[in-house]
Amino acid sequence: MPVPGRDFAQHKWPYEKPLRGLGGGPGRRRARSPEQVPLVWTDHPDRPYTTEPAKPFRWVRSRVVGGRTLHWSRASHRFSGFELQAASRDGYGDNRPLRYADLAPYYDRVDRHIGVSAYKEGFPQLPDGIFQPGMPYNCAEQIFVRAARRMGLPATHRRVAQLTRPLNGRPACHYCGACGQGCDVGATFNSVVSTLAPAEKSRKMTLRPDSIVRAVLMGPDGRARGVSYA
Repeated sequence: MPVPGRDFAQHKWPYEKPLRGLGGGPGRRRARSPEQVPLVWTDHPDRPYTTEPAKPFRWVRSRVVGGRTLHWSRASHRFSGFELQAASRDGYGDNRPLRYADLAPYYDRVDRHIGVSAYKEGFPQLPDGIFQPGMPYNCAEQIFVRAARRMGLPATHRRVAQLTRPLNGRPACHYCGACGQGCDVGATFNSVVSTLAPAEKSRKMTLRPDSIVRAVLMGPDGRARGVSYA
């Protein structure tokens, strides 16, 4: 299992990096760039793939315990009644069998565990949760929010699983900007620091690295009984 402070260390000056900070980045082949964290971003030359000439696709796999939870976007929005009962509003498809009131207690449990920072706004289309203090707006965001509200439009920060206050031994974010490369302090929710660590302490977890889950196996009682993996 990776150690964030050791394997995802991003606090280096540009002159300490092989390409002086100019390599890699979105839209480039991250796997070939020594600027990136090899554990997190890799396209594995030993697992080649092909695509149609007119339809290029760069398949980036995260071959490390924790997978894409180490570099996800952190967006943690809740489904509202607009999504769950959409058919009643627009006449298309079917309503979900659950309503927001049914899901809200479980959303609350998740929020308390992972830590979600945001502002409570009371927007019906974007339900509020159990939030840590929202991150301050930067200059551009302040201008945007003020302009939107003058026009009567809703505007707020994205709800993100990123701490602004310490939680369960995890420190608050210090805004270093390396979120997509694996948070080396654990301020961003990922399975390594938030779920696998306490599961390991329980001694009821079996960790199988180099394995990819294919499906969740269900028992006759409708409860999960295991997983099928490759």
